[in-house]
Amino acid sequence: MSVSASLDLSKTFFLNSLPGANQTIYLDFDGNITSGTLWNTSERPANIITPAFDFDGNTASFSSVELERIQYIWQRVAEDFSPFNVNVTTQAPADINDLIKSGSDDTRWGVRVAIGGSYDDWYGKAAGGTAYVGSFNWNSDTPAFVFDENTINGDEKETAETISHEVGHTLGLEHDARITPAEEYYQGHGSGETGWAPIMGSAYYQSLAQWSKGEYASANNTEDDLQIITTQNGFTYRADDSGDTIATAKPLTISSTSISSSGIIERNTDLDFYSFVTGTGLISLIVNPFSRGPNLDILAELYNSAGTLIASSNPTDLLSASITTNVVAGNYYLKIDGIGKENPLLTGYTDYGSLGQYFISGTLNFLNIQRWATGQGGFWDTQKWLVGNFNADGKDDLVNVFNDGGGLASIDTHLSNGESFGIQRWATGQGGFWDTQKWLVGDFNADGKDDLVNVFNDGGLASIDTHLSNGESFGIQRWATGQGGFWDTQKWLVGDFNADGKDDLVNVFNDGGLASIDTHLSNGESFDSQRWATGQGGFWDTQKWLVGDFNADGKDDLVNVFNDGGGLANIDIHLSNGESFAIQRWATGQGGFGDTQKWLVGDFNADGKDDLVNVFNDGGLATIDTHILIT
Repeated sequence: MSVSASLDLSKTFFLNSLPGANQTIYLDFDGNITSGTLWNTSERPANIITPAFDFDGNTASFSSVELERIQYIWQRVAEDFSPFNVNVTTQAPADINDLIKSGSDDTRWGVRVAIGGSYDDWYGKAAGGTAYVGSFNWNSDTPAFVFDENTINGDEKETAETISHEVGHTLGLEHDARITPAEEYYQGHGSGETGWAPIMGSAYYQSLAQWSKGEYASANNTEDDLQIITTQNGFTYRADDSGDTIATAKPLTISSTSISSSGIIERNTDLDFYSFVTGTGLISLIVNPFSRGPNLDILAELYNSAGTLIASSNPTDLLSASITTNVVAGNYYLKIDGIGKENPLLTGYTDYGSLGQYFISGTLNFLNIQRWATGQGGFWDTQKWLVGNFNADGKDDLVNVFNDGGGLASIDTHLSNGESFGIQRWATGQGGFWDTQKWLVGDFNADGKDDLVNVFNDGGLASIDTHLSNGESFGIQRWATGQGGFWDTQKWLVGDFNADGKDDLVNVFNDGGLASIDTHLSNGESFDSQRWATGQGGFWDTQKWLVGDFNADGKDDLVNVFNDGGGLANIDIHLSNGESFAIQRWATGQGGFGDTQKWLVGDFNADGKDDLVNVFNDGGLATIDTHILIT
């Protein structure tokens, strides 16, 4: 039998649900001798020997499968007691007095649960376990007992349910049953994931076991389990781990493009709010209860920045919740609440015992669109739009290189003020212009001002002219002649890929249907060609390859924007480690995608992270959408 790779079996007897709590529930799986307690003076042996937990016939040692079972049992019991300020542990106390309440001044005590053996060993009554009511607060190490031979040979669920039930007795709770039909234990109602039973009944046969106050039909016991647990045993509820309102919302944990957070609904009046920022588009939020023996049925609600409810989820027959919806860019709030189901007198339950752990996952959009220019200058397909900080003011600008009508290149620089672009003519009729040239931008001489590079076909080979910027215009220098092959479908890009302060060239090209990448490292005067990737991902002509430092690590990365097959734009980020590129999907189906769009990269809002710009034809004029990177 295989063992879960997610478990560290060496920690089996060092598990703690709330280290540092003053009250303890000690799950004793490795055997115990009970003496000097009420068990030993009520017609029981002088010494009660509980063997170690065992289901393979060898009580001398634990197999890996038994260790796994112990951890899973502990997880289930810890979930039952997760709302409370008490530590469920498999670790033997260093001081036995931590299990004994010596007097009214004592602040640390608890109970041992001796798990092992059979009721036939000494108890003499058919039972899965036994405990004295209220013994949690006694001045002796008086255990509760769980007989693994009588819980389907240490079955995970049955053993865990028995442990929580018997600990409930030690905390002062009585059995939950029905008046009609007369019975000692209520086995619950409903089916599937939301089939319900009270912990103090017989919860072996239902998936959802909760603390109860007898709100089901014909209940014989309406004692308030939660009130008794939290007022009569030295501990109360755990401290709330997330705010109850939008104003006190806790930020979601965001890593790359995914989110992950977790928490506990401690009280049935508890609400947990989380805040996050997202860009326009489709978002997904998933809230799951604990995976083994969950107690929490989840209602998830999504609110916008005005506090208006815009989406909610509480599937009738599931404990989890999920929200998938399109939103505009902005601040949002996720609310998590423990919920009940339908009619508790039939097959449902109230939210009374809907408490416990939850785990949040999902995806957000990390790009936000802002309109920075409308109808600014002419637009046609053969223009070359480029980005760089040409006036050294710390904000990236746009350059438009175009055929001035005589086969010569003219250059308009669209200087950014941080909110919009202003057009200036920086060059007129400077050098030749034809459609197949590759115009790029970078600071190739490390003088702090970005320059232009023109890579062009020179008899089937690539020649490179560098147009060095003096802050107002460009001076042409030939930096490479006949260096490598040249054809129209290559993707030539610029970035400081080796973080030496000088920008380099990258050539992405079709290598048998796959993308290979040559990096042309700049030494300040020329380019040295190196192969950095061979056959990395697919390659086709309509992809938009760009460069920027998107993760702010000082090394430039590649961006590939492409048609997702449905006319929408997908965005892959190829993060550079200084020697190669690792692919991550940062956006799926975000806005339209067309071949004639001009996609560019720059830090347009001066926040230190590069953004995307999409320039497109708007009735013969140029319109610009800026996709701001969100963290």
